[in-house]
Amino acid sequence: PNPQERNYHPPAKLFRYEVEQLDCGDSDASQIMIVEASQVRRKKQLFSRDRNKIFLRMLCEQSSNGTWVVKEEIQQKYGIPKVRFDSIFAGPIPDFSLLPKKPIVVKQKQSTLDKFVTYGKSPTPMKPTDAPKVPKSEDKNHMKKPKTSKMNGKLIKPTAEEKKAKKKEEQLLKREKKRELKLKQAAAMAYKREWYKPREDLECEDLKPLPEPTQVNSQIPDENFGDFVMILEFLRFFHEELEVSSYFPNGLTFEVLEKALLSKETSGSWSDFLQLLLANIFKHQAEEEDEIHESNANEIPPIDSMDHGVSSMAEAVKLATMASTWSQNHQGSQLSELTLDHVTVSEILRQHLLSSGGRISELASKWRYSERGGYNNHDDPALSLRINYPRILRMLGH
Repeated sequence: PNPQERNYHPPAKLFRYEVEQLDCGDSDASQIMIVEASQVRRKKQLFSRDRNKIFLRMLCEQSSNGTWVVKEEIQQKYGIPKVRFDSIFAGPIPDFSLLPKKPIVVKQKQSTLDKFVTYGKSPTPMKPTDAPKVPKSEDKNHMKKPKTSKMNGKLIKPTAEEKKAKKKEEQLLKREKKRELKLKQAAAMAYKREWYKPREDLECEDLKPLPEPTQVNSQIPDENFGDFVMILEFLRFFHEELEVSSYFPNGLTFEVLEKALLSKETSGSWSDFLQLLLANIFKHQAEEEDEIHESNANEIPPIDSMDHGVSSMAEAVKLATMASTWSQNHQGSQLSELTLDHVTVSEILRQHLLSSGGRISELASKWRYSERGGYNNHDDPALSLRINYPRILRMLGH
């Protein structure tokens, strides 16, 4: 229909719409329903002023004549030039004619009183008919007074105009400063956004050349040097906690640790290093037992509650449980209470590796699980060492 016939369409509130429901459960099936116009509405807060502004900023731009238009790539992408208004909306076509501009009302300034003031000696103004005739020579002299009055009258106007121009200039300066401040803030925000973006190291602007590496002369193999430095860093970081100075009064340096790992002295730095680690392990185990407040330290839970998920691990736990009672049965004291020196350190280390990961009481197991982040006997590093490197135990037994 032509635009004139469209005016006779029924109002929008009488329209009915066919709606297809796509989320009815089955992905292949859909349901078509007919609903009233009053039932068709968008959700609350789905369309707001802020979202409309963001939508316009993303899809529109300002043309050369100052009007906002849809971006060219958006028009080509969605085929907007081919869409007609009457193919989308019902009813008469809206009129977007421009309204006439309102006339600008210029406020007139209050006139001065100079035109009501005379500069003669008589207090009352003289009428032009009663004015005495004055000779031309005197008339010239008297003509200067009206000029001065005019001059005086004009002197007031330039001062007002100057004030207006000055005020306008100050406003322009303020606007210019605000514009510059906004540009600086926008540039700073753009710089921050660019700064916080993840990027490659080589794309950074403040790159500096790597320092010249210092050559390290060491007898430690290259494939083990990282582990060696890790051990040295651990001992230096926990220097006070481990009481390293009790075993190494002069400090544990790179050379001392290298000598301890490579030398074969019976009572050398390697023996002191093992005594340091074993003494700290026994100390922390005693502190843990004090925190548990266990009444029966030798209680062993029934074997039925063991985890048989991995047969080798279960067997290792069973052997460790049996080995944990060896020191008490044969030496009459706990393993941590035996004399630790360069003669006994190897056997104590072997017994410690054999008994690590053994089963403990249910109370101690619950305490470890809650206080040590789910720690159980399968997490014992000495148990994993015994399973993965059994030759160490054989070497210690000879």
